[in-house]
Amino acid sequence: MSHSDKDIERLNIANAILNLLKHKHQGKENAIINRKLHAWLNNNGFPMLGNRKMRKVKEDYLRGMICSCSKGNYFPTSEAEKKQGESYLNKYAISHFRGARELRNSTHEFEERIQKELF
Repeated sequence: MSHSDKDIERLNIANAILNLLKHKHQGKENAIINRKLHAWLNNNGFPMLGNRKMRKVKEDYLRGMICSCSKGNYFPTSEAEKKQGESYLNKYAISHFRGARELRNSTHEFEERIQKELF
């Protein structure tokens, strides 16, 4: 299976992020905010990534290896930090799930109202 240049570039970025976090940002107390992570990547020869592309790289290549919190990204040093990272992600997952459910329900109600107005 051949990988595209874009895939290889994203894999290299993910590897650089993982190495940075493992060596300089171990533990929640040493988390790095995304803005500084972007700057570090740019200063080390990687292309500037937007927030969505950065999130995609982390989701595709680093899921389960690094943690996030309100202070930024870090390499977990204990099971407790992994659990805290999981809780942080769950909070957002539940919020997004509820938002999607509410949107689905409001779309259904909107469609019913349109049907009543048309007929």
